[in-house]
Amino acid sequence: MQYEYLSRIYDKLYNSEKHLTLIDEFFSDYRHNRDKAKVLDIGCGTGRFLLGMYKRGWEISGLDLSKEMLTVAEEKFKQQGVKAKLYCRDMRKIGIKEKFDLVTSNFDSLNYILSLEELCATFHKINNIVLRDGFLAFDMISEFQCKTFVGERVWEEKDFKLTMISTYEDSTKLKIIKLIIQIDGEEYVEEHLQRGYDLAQLRDILEDNNFRVKNFIDIENRTSRIVTEKTTRAYYIAQKI
Repeated sequence: MQYEYLSRIYDKLYNSEKHLTLIDEFFSDYRHNRDKAKVLDIGCGTGRFLLGMYKRGWEISGLDLSKEMLTVAEEKFKQQGVKAKLYCRDMRKIGIKEKFDLVTSNFDSLNYILSLEELCATFHKINNIVLRDGFLAFDMISEFQCKTFVGERVWEEKDFKLTMISTYEDSTKLKIIKLIIQIDGEEYVEEHLQRGYDLAQLRDILEDNNFRVKNFIDIENRTSRIVTEKTTRAYYIAQKI
C-alpha cells in the first residue's frame, strides 16, 4: 500500500514552506477580503500544509487515499486543537458536495493520476466544488523531470533510512519509484507510479474544464520563474470561470 510506511517519516522528508509562501504571495488579499475562506487540499498527506493554512485563517479540509497519512494528520490536529474535515477518498472521484474558495494539491499528488483522460475528469470534478470565482492551485512534475530524475537517492537519519530507486518507461510515460524504508530494524518496500505531463498542454486542459490560468511558474528555478522545456515542477493558479 502506498504511503503505509512512508507516513511514519514523511514529515522528516518534506515541509510545506515553499507552497505556503506562494499562498502568502497570491492569496493573502483574497483571504482578507472574506469573513470565511475554505480550502480543500487534495493529497493532503500528514496535514502539514493544511496546518499552515489554518494558521493563516482558512477553514481547512483535506482529502487523501492513505488512511495512514490521514491518521498522522488527525493526531497532529488534535494535539494542536485544530478543527479540520478529513476525507479518505480517491482524488479521481472526490465525492464531496461542499464547495470551496480554494482547492490545492501539492508535492505532485496529481501526477499519481496516470492517464490524461482521468486527469481531465478530475479537473472537471474539482471545478464542480470550487465556488464561483474561486481558485485551483497545484503543482505538477514534468515529463522532463520523470525522464531525467532517475537512479538511486538515499536519505538517512539516526532513526530511519530511505532508499529511492526511480526508473522511467518511455512507452507508458510512467515513472516507477521503489522505496526501501528501514525503521526500527525492519525493512519495508513500497512502489509508487507517477506520470509526467506536458506542462504547457495542462494549461489548455484547464481552459477546457472552465478554469482560466492566472499564474504559471517554475517553482524550482531560483533565478527565474519562467517555465521552459527543462522545468521540473510547475505551479498553476487557475480561476474558475
